[in-house]
Amino acid sequence: MVGLAAFSCGAGGTTSPADPPTVSSASTSESELIAPACATYQDFGTYAHHDILRGTRSDAEIVKRLAKYQESLEAGAHALTNERYRDAGHATLGVAAAIGHLKNSIASFGLHSGITVSAIRKAGTAGQQLLAFC
Repeated sequence: MVGLAAFSCGAGGTTSPADPPTVSSASTSESELIAPACATYQDFGTYAHHDILRGTRSDAEIVKRLAKYQESLEAGAHALTNERYRDAGHATLGVAAAIGHLKNSIASFGLHSGITVSAIRKAGTAGQQLLAFC
C-alpha cells in the first residue's frame, strides 16, 4: 500500500497504544506531555507497517486498534492544550483526527480502497508534523 513510507517510527515499537497521559496539577513541561503522543504515533507507525500493510489483521481488528490510538492521542492533545502548549496539542489532535479518518475509511470502505490509501497518506503527513515536536 502506498503512503506507509510517510510513517517514521523508531525501532522496537510495541504496536500498542500508550495509555492516555495523566497530568498533575503542577505545571508539566511540553516534552513530558508530548512524549506519550510521540510514542503512540511511533507505535501506530510500527502497527501500520506490520499489520495494516501486510494485511495480517481483519478490518474489524484494525478498526478497534485504531480507535485506541485515536483515544490516546486525543487525551494527549487535551493535556497539552490544558497546559497551554497549543501548537503541540494541535499537532497531536491532527494525528488523532487523521487516524480517526483512517479508522472510518477502513470500517466503511475496507482496507484496500482508494479512500483508505489517501487516509493513510494523511495520517503519515499529520504524524510528521507531530514528530517535529518530539
